[in-house]
Amino acid sequence: MIQKFKKIIQLIRWDWTTLLLFEAIYKMIWMTGLVILQDGLEELMSRANLYYITMDNVGRLFSAPILILGLLFLLFLLAFFIYMEITGIIIYFEHSRRDDPVKVRGLLFQSMKKAFVVFKPFNLPLLVFVILFMPLAGIPFTSGPFQGFEIPGFILDFILENKVLNVVFLIVMLVVVIIVFRLIFSLHEVVLENKSFFGGCKESVRKTRKKFIRPIFSFIIWNILYIAFEIIVAAAVIAILLAAARFFHTGLEARDYFWFNLTVWSGLGIVLSTIGLAVCNLGFISVYYYELSECEPVERSKDDKHILQRLLKKVVILVMVFLILGMYIDNTPYAVSVAMLRDDKAHVDIVAHRGGAMFAPENTLAALRESIDSKADYAEIDVQETKDGELVIMHDSNFERTTGVKKNVWEVNLDEVRQYDAGIRTAYRYKGEKIPTLEEMIQEAGTKIKLMIELKSSGHEQNLEQSTVNLIRQYQYQEQCMIVSMDRKILKKVKEIAPEIKTGSISAVAYGKIENIKEADVFSLEATFVTRSLINRLKDSGKPIYVWTLNNEKSIRKYVDMGVDGIITDNQYLASYVLDTRGQDLMLDGIVDKVLGKQE
Repeated sequence: MIQKFKKIIQLIRWDWTTLLLFEAIYKMIWMTGLVILQDGLEELMSRANLYYITMDNVGRLFSAPILILGLLFLLFLLAFFIYMEITGIIIYFEHSRRDDPVKVRGLLFQSMKKAFVVFKPFNLPLLVFVILFMPLAGIPFTSGPFQGFEIPGFILDFILENKVLNVVFLIVMLVVVIIVFRLIFSLHEVVLENKSFFGGCKESVRKTRKKFIRPIFSFIIWNILYIAFEIIVAAAVIAILLAAARFFHTGLEARDYFWFNLTVWSGLGIVLSTIGLAVCNLGFISVYYYELSECEPVERSKDDKHILQRLLKKVVILVMVFLILGMYIDNTPYAVSVAMLRDDKAHVDIVAHRGGAMFAPENTLAALRESIDSKADYAEIDVQETKDGELVIMHDSNFERTTGVKKNVWEVNLDEVRQYDAGIRTAYRYKGEKIPTLEEMIQEAGTKIKLMIELKSSGHEQNLEQSTVNLIRQYQYQEQCMIVSMDRKILKKVKEIAPEIKTGSISAVAYGKIENIKEADVFSLEATFVTRSLINRLKDSGKPIYVWTLNNEKSIRKYVDMGVDGIITDNQYLASYVLDTRGQDLMLDGIVDKVLGKQE
């Protein structure tokens, strides 16, 4: 195993500055490609008379053959940009193996030429493999788009709530990982041997027969070593910056110097980390491919005559790389750093999802009390209408998941609903917890917490909007709540009958000028589609943006740092901790205090 790791390192470091410059230029090409993709999508949207895409109108993109063809072309273009980087790295490794010098322009030309195979009809499965299977496997083979691909949270939540779907999901993911590892050499076969994707897959399956379990174990060890290397490099950078701050600056100036430079180097470090991970993983695959293909690296030639010339070349390339990556970072989320936001105390609302579902039965008075105790700003609750027109708090259209009763909300009267046990599937102390009405939730909330009232349409409601508005007005609760919904018709009706009540649009999909949706004062969006440009546009329009559903520290910090107005979470205590420690790294702060002195 150690010998293989040495071969990987040798393969990578052969002419590493050329590879690094290729990656930097690729980043700029990808940024240009992203503009082309966005312009193309907006052109398709304009042809369909769409200014934005949400769950309400996404189907219109598929309403005409020309739009479908346009979307397919954009999909091929996306695959091209992903595959181009993979191709370039594989070609670099082949030149490294043969000790055959290659210039950056040659690497770029060859990678572009080879990447065009994704447009060939018989290579259609390659498109699926590159933009679906490889990202789903969660193994970074690219530093570009889909490198950090994640399944949208609302889809995962739906899967995890069902035991059968849970098992199916785990099996599917295992199968995907196995398929990716069995077919992984197909990329080398297509790039280096000019085979079709099917031919490459056939050869890859042959090469990995009874030989892919052990490499998977080695692959895991290799990634652990890479992470350890990153930690060591990060620690070294911090130590150097602290030393520079200590010896060349004093007092507050030293701290400012340290945090400013850490911000700059952190952004660069994140980009280099994603590049390094993709290169190292493809290096691992390449070494195994060469071994199974019986293609050993040639003996390296030593040139001691032009050391100074080579050194100067590397310095020039590194300067170019830093300049290019600087422009790239400035136009990506990496431009934001916690260090830049250390003193940013702009308020971010914490919204307890389904009333506070992690610590008590969802959408119950017990959950609401838990949200109040946690000091959350809002409790998000789901409202539906019963058969007799009463408003009850229930997320699903059927009671089975939370109470065990297989009946739909619109099929039963309130008297029957009061007999159901909403705590039957939770801790014993919540046994007997009832499904509350909206009126009971408003009474309990009072001025202790605000309510984000989601009106859910089942198609059977008779007076959902008016009944909700009447209750809000009865308790003079207009300033303590907002009405949100995935159904724009509901929002439009609420605005017509109660313009004084704040309304919000919920969507799992969001693209384009959604700020033009007049009936929405607020937007509640699934995290996958939330970008910095979207946040900025909504802020410029005076429309707050809430993001759902964020349940881990990393995701909460990410979107808080991006500037959202509120986070919707099942764990309001964690969200509160993240906000309280915003812009802080407690361990690093302690080290800085020790070295540079405590801030007065």
